[in-house]
Amino acid sequence: MGSKFGDLLKALTKEQSSKSILKILSSIRKGVEWPKNKSNIDKIREMGSLKYFIINLNSRHKHIVDVSLSILGNACMDYNCARDLVGLYNIIHILSKILQRYTIEDSINGRIFRIIGNLCQHSDDLVKIILDKEPQILTQLLDTLKSTIQDISETHINYSEATIIMGLRALRYMISRQSLKKYQIVQTVGSLFFKISQEWQKNKNQENTLDAVINLLYKISKYKEYDTIIILKNLDCGNALEELPKVLLHNPSKIMSIIVNFIGISKFKSDLPVPEICTKFVDEVVRKHIDADTTEFSKESLEHIYYLCTLLDHPANRNGYNCAKTIPLLIQVLEKLKAPTDDHIKCSILLISTLNKCQYEESLLQDQLKCNILDVIIKKMRWIINDTDIYSKHRFRKGFKRKSSTLIRKLQFEDADVQLLEDLERKRACTCLECVDENCTIYYSYSGLSPSIIAENRHRQLSPVSSDDEYSFMSSFKFDRSPSPCSSTNSDYAALTWTSPCSSPRSSKNDASSYSDSDDYSPVCSEADSTEFPVSDYLEGELDEDSQSDLSEIKEQIPAEKTLEHNSTTNLKMRLISEITKLIKSYVKIEPPVPQLASEELLIALINCSESFNNKQSTYITTINVACDILRSPLYLLPLMKTTFIEKIYKLTELAHTSRCIICVDHSCIGKMILKRITYLAECAAGKGDIAHELLRANNDVKVQLVLVIPYIIDDKKILSKLLINCGGLNILMKLLTEDSIYKQRTIKVICSLASRKLNIANPRKLAMDICDNISVSVKTPDDPANIVTFKLDDGSCIEADRDVLIEKSDYFNSLLNGHFKEKNEEIIYLHNVEFKTLNCLLNLIKSNSSLDQVDVDTLLDVIVLSDRYLMNDICCFVRNYVEKHTFSFKTVPTIYKWSLESGLNLLRIECIAFALVTKLMDSSRFSMFDGLFELGYSNELVEDIKALLVRYLGTFSR
Repeated sequence: MGSKFGDLLKALTKEQSSKSILKILSSIRKGVEWPKNKSNIDKIREMGSLKYFIINLNSRHKHIVDVSLSILGNACMDYNCARDLVGLYNIIHILSKILQRYTIEDSINGRIFRIIGNLCQHSDDLVKIILDKEPQILTQLLDTLKSTIQDISETHINYSEATIIMGLRALRYMISRQSLKKYQIVQTVGSLFFKISQEWQKNKNQENTLDAVINLLYKISKYKEYDTIIILKNLDCGNALEELPKVLLHNPSKIMSIIVNFIGISKFKSDLPVPEICTKFVDEVVRKHIDADTTEFSKESLEHIYYLCTLLDHPANRNGYNCAKTIPLLIQVLEKLKAPTDDHIKCSILLISTLNKCQYEESLLQDQLKCNILDVIIKKMRWIINDTDIYSKHRFRKGFKRKSSTLIRKLQFEDADVQLLEDLERKRACTCLECVDENCTIYYSYSGLSPSIIAENRHRQLSPVSSDDEYSFMSSFKFDRSPSPCSSTNSDYAALTWTSPCSSPRSSKNDASSYSDSDDYSPVCSEADSTEFPVSDYLEGELDEDSQSDLSEIKEQIPAEKTLEHNSTTNLKMRLISEITKLIKSYVKIEPPVPQLASEELLIALINCSESFNNKQSTYITTINVACDILRSPLYLLPLMKTTFIEKIYKLTELAHTSRCIICVDHSCIGKMILKRITYLAECAAGKGDIAHELLRANNDVKVQLVLVIPYIIDDKKILSKLLINCGGLNILMKLLTEDSIYKQRTIKVICSLASRKLNIANPRKLAMDICDNISVSVKTPDDPANIVTFKLDDGSCIEADRDVLIEKSDYFNSLLNGHFKEKNEEIIYLHNVEFKTLNCLLNLIKSNSSLDQVDVDTLLDVIVLSDRYLMNDICCFVRNYVEKHTFSFKTVPTIYKWSLESGLNLLRIECIAFALVTKLMDSSRFSMFDGLFELGYSNELVEDIKALLVRYLGTFSR
C-alpha cells in the first residue's frame, strides 16, 4: 500500500484530465483515514503533495473540489500538516474564497467547516486570525445555521445533519467573548436549539444535532455573561432556556453544566428553569427508582442523583418549593443505599453533603428530622464499623513512644473538663510509654497542635464537591467543571506548537487522536448524504470533549498519590463520617434541642466510628466531640438514663487488660470524658432536681432504670446520699437484689461500683494485711515440758498437750486445769464437740506458730470458733486475719458468710460483704459469688448487711 500510495501522489504532479484526477484523488482519499493511515498523511507532507490538493481546490469541477477538501480535512488532523497548510499555503484565505463560490453547496460547506474545526483544535490563536483576516468564514457559517432555522420553503436550501454538526463544531472552536456580541452568535445558536429541541420532542430525531448544539451552548455558558441569559430568554421564537428541562434526560451532564454556569451570574429566580429541572429529576428519575422497590442503582441513576444534588448546591435553589420535594426523596435514596461499595459510599457522601447545605435553614433541618434522617445515618455509620462495638474484646497491645495526646489537644471542653483530661493523659503517659534508654524522653506534648496535624485535619474535612477530592469523586459521575473560556476544550487532540509567523506557539503533546473525524463517502457524489460525515464516530469523541478537558485540568492540579489516596475505600469512609458529623452538628445547634438526638444508637455509633479510625486524628476526635456536644443539653439526661448507654460507657472505663494496653487506655479516656459530661448534667440544679422528682413520682419501671445508672454518673457524695437514701434509690436497689429479675446482674454491678468507686469502701484483704503485721502469736514453752495432759475426743482419738502452756494462754484451761475442778488432778480429760483436726491445729499454733497454708478454710473457721470457746483471743484474732488476708476469694466468701451466721459469732460477716462488693473480679466470677451467697438461704440477712454497709458510708456524706 505504501509504494502504491506514493505512486498516486507522484501521479498528481503530472498533467491529467479531470476524470483521471478525480480517479486519483478518490484512491488517495481511501488511504488517508485518520488515525489508521497516519503514515500516509506523513508521506503526503514529506513528498510536498499538499500544494497539489490546494491547486485542485481551484478546479471548475465540483467533485474534484469535494474530494480534495475531504483529503485535506483528514490531513489537517495531523499537527504538522495543519501547520504547513496555514503557514505555507494560506489555506484560510482559499477556504474563504471557496465558500463564496459555493455558497449553498451542502457537501463543500460541510467539508470546509470540518477543516476549520480541525485547524482550530490545534491553536486558539487561529480563531483570532480567522476573525481578523477572513471574518466572512464565520459569517457564512452563521448564515448556514440561520438557514436551517428557517423553513425549507423559504430558503430553498436543505443542509444535511452532518453539515450542521460540523458547522456547530467549528463554531464552538471559533467563538470568543468579543465575537458572541459582534456576530449575534447567541441569537443564532439559541434559535437553532429551540427548533431542534422542538423537533426532538416530537419524533426523537436529530439527536446528534441536538447534542452538538447543547455542547455549543455549554461553551457559550462558560463565558458567564448575563446578557446571554437575557438573549436566550427573549428570542423571537420563544424562551430557549425553557427548553432545557424538556431535553434534560437526553444529555443531563451538559445541560446541568449549562445551568450551573448560568446560576452563578443569574440575578433573578425567574432567569433559569431550576424548579422545572428539579421536578424533572425528581419525577422521572428518583421517584421512579424509589417506587421500583430495588436497592440496585444504575450508573445513570447515580449520575442523575448527582446532578440533582449539584443543582441544590446553590443557595438560590434551596427554596421551600424545591427542597420540600427533594429532601424526602434524597433521604429515601440514602436509605436504599445498603451495600457499602465505593459507588454507594460516594453517593452517600454526596447526599449527606447536600443535606449539609441546609445547615443555616432550620425549617429545612426540621424537615430532614421528620424524614427520620438520624435512623438512616446511624445505619450508614454501622456500614463503616461493620456493626462492631467499641467495648468489644480486643487483644492486648503494648504502647511505646505514642504521639502527643489527641484527646487533650483537640477536644474543646470547659476548663474543668480539660483539667480532668490532662490528669488522665499524664497518668496515661506514665503507664503507656517506656523509655528505651536512659536518655529517652517522654514523647507526650501538651503544648498544642503542630502545623502538620492542623493541615491534615483541615484537609480531611474538605467538602466532597468542593475539595481536592473533587476529581476522584466527579470522575465517577462525569460532572463537568467549567475551565477558563480561553482554555482548550479538546483533551483527545494534540496541543501543538505553531512555528508559522501567523500563529502563536503552543505546547505539543501527541499527534494522534483517539477517534476519526474523516468523511466516509463516495467522492463522485455531488450532494452530501448521511454517510458523508461519520456522525456516530464524531459523537464518540466530541460529546465528552469539554468534560474530558475540564477533568484533565482538575487532575493536573492533584498529585497522583493524593488521587490514589482519595480513591481508597478507607478514605471514602472517613469522608462519609466527616459529612455525617457535620450534619449532626447542625441538628445539635437547633433550639429547642431535638429529642431524637437522645439516642443510644446514635451516640454508640459515633463512638464506634472514632474507634474505627483512631489512627486518623481528625475523625477520631470529631466524632467524640460531636457526642459530647450532644450531651451539653440537660433535656437529654433522663432519656439517656433510661437506656443502657451509660452502663456501656462505664464499661469503657474498666481496663480489660492492664494500664500498659494502649487500647484499654484509649477506651478508658473516651469513657471518662463522656461520663464527665453526663455527670455535669446530672449534678447541676436542673439535673439533680429532675432525677429526684422521677425517683419520688415516677412509676416503678422508670425508678428502676434510674437507680441502675445513678451511681455511675453522680460524683458528689452529698447528692448521691440524698438520691439513694432520702429519695429511696437504695431501697429500690435492695429490692432488685432480692428479686429474681432481668435486672439482678445489672444491680450487682452498680452496687459494686457504688461501693468501690464512689464510697471507697476498703478491701478487707488490705486491712487484714496491715493488722496482721502487729500481731504476734509466738509462745515461749518451758525447756523441759514434762507436765502433759491428754485430751480424749468423742471419736475416741487422743491428743497430748502441755498443761502449763494451756494454762498460760487460755483462761478457760486455766480454770479447768488449775482451778477447783476435778480435771485439775486428772491426766486424761474428755472434750466434747471437738474435731481432732481442729484441736490439733489449735495446739500447733500455741506451740510453734506453724504455717496455715495447707489448712483448709473449714478447719480454719472451726479453729476460730474453738479459740473463741476456749478464750484464746490472740489465736482467734490471728486466724481471723489470716482468713481475711489469704483465703478470701469469690469461691470461699459464701462459705465464710454462712459460717459467720450459723456460728453465731458474726465474725467476718461484714468483711465478706465488703470483699464481695469491692474486690476486682471478672463479671462472671462476681455473679457466681453472689449466686452462691443468695443460695445459702439467708437472703434477707444478706441484703440487710449490704444495705447497712452502704448506709454507713453514705450517712457520713449526708451531714
